[in-house]
Amino acid sequence: MASVISIDLGSSSVKLVLSGARSGRGGESLEQRSRPVAVSGATASPLGARLAALDALLQDLGPQEGALWATSLGAESVSVRLVDMPFADREQIGRALP
Repeated sequence: MASVISIDLGSSSVKLVLSGARSGRGGESLEQRSRPVAVSGATASPLGARLAALDALLQDLGPQEGALWATSLGAESVSVRLVDMPFADREQIGRALP
């Protein structure tokens, strides 16, 4: 069983990387799986096609109890802003930011 499963929702394919300790030998084992993203027609949802490919990969993978899951988001999906705060107290920062 993998201890970490990483997901990459790419525009042309969805990829999984499974990593974890090898039983009895130490070190890490890596397994990579991918599925092409099939977008048909001009009205098809690119996100829907990616999620369908991910669903197919997860069905093939089967249950992974206790695994940690990681994913990345494309730059078009994220907004980052650096903010200088006049204080360093976590509670004050929590109240100041939404």
